[in-house]
Amino acid sequence: MEFQEVQRLIEANAERYKKKHGIVMDREYLLLKLMEEMGELAEALLSSQGKSRMKKLGEETCSPEQHLEDELADVFNILFLIARELRIDPLTALERKVFVKARKYLSESS
Repeated sequence: MEFQEVQRLIEANAERYKKKHGIVMDREYLLLKLMEEMGELAEALLSSQGKSRMKKLGEETCSPEQHLEDELADVFNILFLIARELRIDPLTALERKVFVKARKYLSESS
């Protein structure tokens, strides 16, 4: 799947969510939502390692691996929406901050 398609689908899902729940997705909302989703990811990780209260361990309706995947997807989703809100192209930012250094490292270690 092309990156533009990923962005289009994330934005369409955000529009669906906003209409369904009557939410305004401003910067404050997105930052708080990211914090919420990070907490859910941490909780899923703890649960997958048996490091959660027994009540929490029994509440999962899917496998621990799927729960982790779902929570990580939620974090990525919100990060993309934050990038859109801030008018930042995630691929451009990754290219400048990460990919350039990674390519240099790979060429030097060959």
